[in-house]
Amino acid sequence: MVNKMRLLDKVVCLYNEKPQNVAFSYFEGKEKIYKTYKETYEAVCACRQHYYQGKEKRIGLLATNSWMWVCHMLGMFASGAVVALLDPLLPVEDLILAADRADLDMLVIEDDLKELGEKVKEKLPKIEISSFCNMTFEDGMDENIENWKEGDAIFFTSGTSKHSKVVVIPTCNIAGQILANMEILRHKSDEIMMNPLPFHHSFGFVMLNMFYEAGCQIFISSMKTILSDIKKVQPNVLALVPNAVDFLLKKQCLKDPIKAIIVAGSYCPPELAAQVREQNVIIQNNYGSSELPCGIANNLPEDDVDTLTLHSYAQVKIAEDQEVIVTDPYHMKEYYKNPEETAEVLKGDTVYTGDMGFLDENGKLHILGRKKNMIVMDNGEKVLCTDVDAELTALSQIKEGAVIYKDKMLIAVVVPKEGLKKEDVKEAVEGYNRTQPYYRRIRKVWIYGEALPYTSSGKLHRSRLEREYNSQNDSVF
Repeated sequence: MVNKMRLLDKVVCLYNEKPQNVAFSYFEGKEKIYKTYKETYEAVCACRQHYYQGKEKRIGLLATNSWMWVCHMLGMFASGAVVALLDPLLPVEDLILAADRADLDMLVIEDDLKELGEKVKEKLPKIEISSFCNMTFEDGMDENIENWKEGDAIFFTSGTSKHSKVVVIPTCNIAGQILANMEILRHKSDEIMMNPLPFHHSFGFVMLNMFYEAGCQIFISSMKTILSDIKKVQPNVLALVPNAVDFLLKKQCLKDPIKAIIVAGSYCPPELAAQVREQNVIIQNNYGSSELPCGIANNLPEDDVDTLTLHSYAQVKIAEDQEVIVTDPYHMKEYYKNPEETAEVLKGDTVYTGDMGFLDENGKLHILGRKKNMIVMDNGEKVLCTDVDAELTALSQIKEGAVIYKDKMLIAVVVPKEGLKKEDVKEAVEGYNRTQPYYRRIRKVWIYGEALPYTSSGKLHRSRLEREYNSQNDSVF
């Protein structure tokens, strides 16, 4: 059964059912601020009126996580706008490119980012720049909700393989999928949910709206303040990417009253999940993508994180080359102005995920990795990059390791452990090669620097390493 609803419907429902309950909390300096469902509804109404009266129908939202971000985002969608959710940490050149590719009429920015807005305006004079407006959220505001529209959301893929794509998702698809997915949140409405993920990221966006759908208090955090926020707020449930889970484990922060972690965005190693469970914390791995933002499968609490139970609405087939092919009613509309790549990925209600996997005898899904992380060598041999990455990183002399394929050879990109020299790394790689078949042997080593590059969702930026390699001959041996 396909659920039909609007992303805004729950805002209205919770306003009617429990207007004085706390919807959001956050810190302003040392003061903790609380916003009720009533205040949130009224703010969304005011934002909706503001954007509905304007001529701009393709709007970019550029701001860090905040209650105002939420209200403006919902108000924009309720006005019927197409809303591009932009990363405020993007280099200015990438931000300008994203705004241009999304054909934005307006860019709405928070006050602290005015200088960034001016740089965008300089390169793209057609775009109107607007800051968060000082609206009066009048008590008792009453709108005819039936007149509210439902716009589309634009996310940008991480671009770890080739280039970032402009992914258009109907918000009614996100809302319907959240409703169908609510079994993931087996939690009480009086529990505190912490979402430090950037709201512009598809997973952070979905968890924000899923927590709201559950009627839970959402504490608005960020990765910059997560340690102090956990200590002060004592949350019950966290939404995180695997890198953040590892960070909190090392800081010994996963303690009572934290009960559960919902993780997505990149590969979650089983050994990481095992460490979380040792803290008596449930970990649920939600498998999805920018094209399927709410996910199509998750592990049950009793299963390993790489044993995924399909959601009731998702049908999965495995192609001959092991690609995971998903048919479900909730998916992206298109890659904007990119019909060729859209046709490669989306065929009717079927999405070709680009991931490799298999279904076990119980019908549960196991993900092996990205097809684009599979190196097919000139001799026909295949090497899964993530396997080699893990093997290199496990070497005692190496802090981080990854593999790239250039000039018809496997090249290790490594960050040595502190105090170790080139000779130590060379010895480690030579020892590794002695354990490998000929086609998996490392032919060159590139000592990268202090840390390998990752995207905001914790994925290795392999394509960046491939682009940078040819200019790094001095550190290659």
